[in-house]
Amino acid sequence: MIAFENSGYMFFILFLIPAWFIFYINLKKIKKAYSSLENTKKIIKKAKIRTLFFSAAWIFMILGLACPLWGSKPVSVRRRGVSVMFVSDISKSMSLQDIKPSRIAVQRQFLKVLLEKMHTTSHEPAVGLVLTKGEGVLSVPLSFEKNAVSSAIDALSPLILSASGTNLEAGVLRALDSFGENRGNSKIIVLCTDGGETSGSLLNAAEKIKKTDAVLIIAGFGTLEDIKIRVLDEKGNTQFREARLEEEFLQKAANIAGGESMYIPALSSGAIESILKIIDTGVEGLEKMVYIQEPVKRNFEMLLLSFIFLCLGGISFYGKNK
Repeated sequence: MIAFENSGYMFFILFLIPAWFIFYINLKKIKKAYSSLENTKKIIKKAKIRTLFFSAAWIFMILGLACPLWGSKPVSVRRRGVSVMFVSDISKSMSLQDIKPSRIAVQRQFLKVLLEKMHTTSHEPAVGLVLTKGEGVLSVPLSFEKNAVSSAIDALSPLILSASGTNLEAGVLRALDSFGENRGNSKIIVLCTDGGETSGSLLNAAEKIKKTDAVLIIAGFGTLEDIKIRVLDEKGNTQFREARLEEEFLQKAANIAGGESMYIPALSSGAIESILKIIDTGVEGLEKMVYIQEPVKRNFEMLLLSFIFLCLGGISFYGKNK
């Protein structure tokens, strides 16, 4: 997934539209003025090529200023604080609208607000994102680049993964593995879910978390009303499954994880503040070297391509007409 550090610059690419319109008007004038010359077609062709080169140079210059981010590289940094992995349940039941506009839409807003508030503190945590549906998929590795995580949150949807069913265990364990052996002082997993499962067991994941120094925070989305949805089980058979918020189950999982782990309804008053309080506790630890996967900035490559196309346009401009 490609993100941009300064996405506002992308607007300036639209300046090419009036530039191309002016070029089209001038091209018609050139055709009319030089219609009697034998090399008119060569002049027109050279003008089009020059405009194409300069347009490409402009586009890549804007992309360079916007600073695209893709790929990742390991970076060692000395940090004080916590590492937070968001685990997003994007299964079919999260599209239900028992909370408006839908569970997945409320989850997106919840994570965006939490992310923003986390990065207003003096100790910015490293944040990553795991998607869980039929399996656990690492969407964004732990990073101090907030924009990459924010863009991934904006795209959360049950349509992202083709797998069917829900496996919360796979998502939580994928997040736990993502911390790595050298991860810093405090490891926190924030699981956003309604508690429904078709495979795996969140309770098993909670047992494994209990044996580590990680904290499991479960934010519940949905209501306690009886709702049924049609799902496929592990064998591909159609079943009707309860889709109400499984509060008792999620509370049990948090209790098994132990320590500071907790369950909290996402729509309850002070839910985000309670999570932030646990995250802030992690900054009290000693500073140490941690290793993260940092998105690679590709602005140099974009600016280099812009310079190359600018040079090509210049060569075309100053070329001799025979």
